[in-house]
Amino acid sequence: LGGFQKDATNNQMELQAVYSALEEVVELGIRDYTITIHSDSSYVINGISVWIHGWKAKGWKKADGKPVLNKDMWHDLDILRDSVEQDNKIFWEHVKAHNGHKQNERVDEIARTMAEKHKMELYQGPLTHYQYKD
Repeated sequence: LGGFQKDATNNQMELQAVYSALEEVVELGIRDYTITIHSDSSYVINGISVWIHGWKAKGWKKADGKPVLNKDMWHDLDILRDSVEQDNKIFWEHVKAHNGHKQNERVDEIARTMAEKHKMELYQGPLTHYQYKD
C-alpha cells in the first residue's frame, strides 16, 4: 500500500499508513491472526498503545490540557483497531528507522517516491513475514 496526500504532515501520513493496513485486514476478512504493526513512528506506536487511553479519558486533551493533534484520525484509528481486535490480536512494535530493517526501508522508499509524486509498482496481495517483494 502507498499513497500521497497534499499538505499532509509526516505524522498524518504515518497514521494513515496504519489505518490503511488495518482497513486491508478488514477487507480481506482476516480473522484469528496475530498481527504485528511495525512502525518507526514513536508518535503512532505510543499514541495508539499508551497515550490514547488518557486522551479519551480527558476529552481528547493532552496532559498539558491542549487538544490532541489529528484527533479525527486518532478517533477513526481507535474505532478501526477495536473492530480488528474483535477477531485478531494486534501487537504494536517500534522499529528503528534507517537501520536496515528490510520492510521499513521499503516503506521509506515508497513514502519518499510518492511524496515526490512519482509512480511506482507496489506488491498487490496479502503479505506475511514469509512473503516480500523487493
